[in-house]
This record gives sequence, structure tokens and C-alpha cells, in this order.
Amino acid sequence: MRAYLDVLDREGVPVDRRVLAALGPRMLELSATRAAGALPYLVNTAYTGDARERLSGGPLLAVEHKVVLGTDPAGTRAAAREGMSFYLGLPHYVANLERLGYGAPDLADGGSDALVDALVAQGSAESAAAALNRHLSAGADHVVVQPLPGECDRLATLARLAPPLLG
Repeated sequence: MRAYLDVLDREGVPVDRRVLAALGPRMLELSATRAAGALPYLVNTAYTGDARERLSGGPLLAVEHKVVLGTDPAGTRAAAREGMSFYLGLPHYVANLERLGYGAPDLADGGSDALVDALVAQGSAESAAAALNRHLSAGADHVVVQPLPGECDRLATLARLAPPLLG
């Protein structure tokens, strides 16, 4: 990544036009020193608070968070597991989740309830909005909402989230 950023520097790409996907501490450091900020994916609010500290308050911190709306917790967790299952097979996501304190039991079989609940906002639009807002309280400048199908499709999820998020 450093070599790639060196190329961008040589080609005149301004630092303020770069935002890096960042999970680990070294990528957050690069985001703070060689980019306008970081966009971490599949993280909890504890990560957000730590990332804000590592970024020293200045650079953009835009975290991704998945959402499944629905009244049946077993159903929303099943949809959440399906939506995040791919990432639990990727070493860099697993390593980051382990840095956050999740162990092998949390990462097995699609993720423990605690892991799923931390990474996917679920339930009513109001409860999901509250979960998303916790990232802002922890230091995020922006939360990228990734709706997963639940009781409604992705667009309807966003429409239902808008009033409590803007409220």
C-alpha cells in the first residue's frame, strides 16, 4: 500500500482526494498520514472509537454498518449471518475481529449472536438507527449504511431508516 501511495504521490493525486479502506492499525496510520481518512468495513463501535483515536481526530472516519429490519430476532439474525458470511471466510476480516476480542466460537457457524448483533443493526427502524448513531457517538464522521434484505428490500429499509436517522 505504501508503494501504491508513493505512485499516487508521484502522479500528483492530492492526499485530500484519497480515503483508504482500513481495518488494521497500520492501515489506519496510513489513512491518518497519507490520505484524507479511512473507510473501515464490518466493524463494531469499539473499533470506531479506537480508530478515531488513532486518526487523531482530524481525518475522515466513515464506517460501514449493515442493517436488517424485522420484528423476528431469529429471522433478522439469519439474514444478518447470510449477509456477513462471506467476510467471515476472509483472513483480514477475521484478523480484525480477533483484534476486537472475538474468538473462534464467535466466528464459527456464521457468527455468534453477540458478533452478529455488534456488526448488524437489527429490529425496528428506531433501534437500528440508534445502533448506527452509536458509531457517530464513538467518533465516526459518517456511517455507510448497507441494508440487507429482511422484512423489506434494501430501498424500503433505507426509506424506513430515514425518519429516525434524520429525526
